[in-house]
Amino acid sequence: QSRFWGGDSSSSASDSDDDDDEQPQVPTTATAPRGGMRARWAEESSSDESAGAKRKVVSHTDKRLDQLVEQIKVMKNHMKIDDFAKLITDYDAMLKMLDKLKGVIERDGGPPNYFIKALTNLEVYCDRLHQELQEKKASTGERLSENRQKAFNTLRARVRKQNKSFQEQIDHCKEHPSD
Repeated sequence: QSRFWGGDSSSSASDSDDDDDEQPQVPTTATAPRGGMRARWAEESSSDESAGAKRKVVSHTDKRLDQLVEQIKVMKNHMKIDDFAKLITDYDAMLKMLDKLKGVIERDGGPPNYFIKALTNLEVYCDRLHQELQEKKASTGERLSENRQKAFNTLRARVRKQNKSFQEQIDHCKEHPSD
């Protein structure tokens, strides 16, 4: 018992001490290795912070707008590969992000131009693809798979329904694409 707590009992040199010698030695201080690990961890983290780049403070609205731009880029990539299910998800996520920026949008007088341009591109994409699919169906009888057709129809319906609230801006963007 005395060795476990780190002290030696010099007063008793009995057979019980001989029994203790047969048991494995326990380190006298259990916190020494952990303390060393904590100190090493603290040194590493403090050196990483000082060596790394300075932190950039970004406002909440700027962060949301950056997320919206990233979502538009992802949506464009899904349009390139004709992934209709992902386009539905991207479109809904983009509208939710815009809804979170409602206060900024009302103050600025409307949604950002790049958002309207993305909606216009998606609407034109749906119309063009629908026309191509109708032509293929009439000429060769070729169709999309059932799952892809269902996803495309869902996307097309959502775009037509949700874009009604932005129709004036979308029409303006279609007429003047350079603006």
